[in-house]
Amino acid sequence: KGRAVIHDRIAIDADLFVGLTKQRFGQRSGTIYELYQTGFGVTVVGADEKVRAESVDGLSSEILGLSPGMAVLRIKRVARTFDQKPVEFRISIVDSREFEYVSSMREHA
Repeated sequence: KGRAVIHDRIAIDADLFVGLTKQRFGQRSGTIYELYQTGFGVTVVGADEKVRAESVDGLSSEILGLSPGMAVLRIKRVARTFDQKPVEFRISIVDSREFEYVSSMREHA
């Protein structure tokens, strides 16, 4: 409906993603993990998440168009590659009033 429902904060190891720029990230044609794989040879094979409800913070309330203090989901994710090495740490703030958060990460056989 033309409005943001997720605000992601992502931290990655700069040594694994040499040459990644804001422009390249924003102009990717697929998912973030597809960019990691095709652009940098880093394959994410799984992720662990922790989810809890909390009050939205100032920056996320602006981005998501929410009143300060409204309830949101906070999802902490650690994405890992084949050797279980962490390659991404992500915190997602989700406005789930009209949507469900669904996560399905599986290795393809």
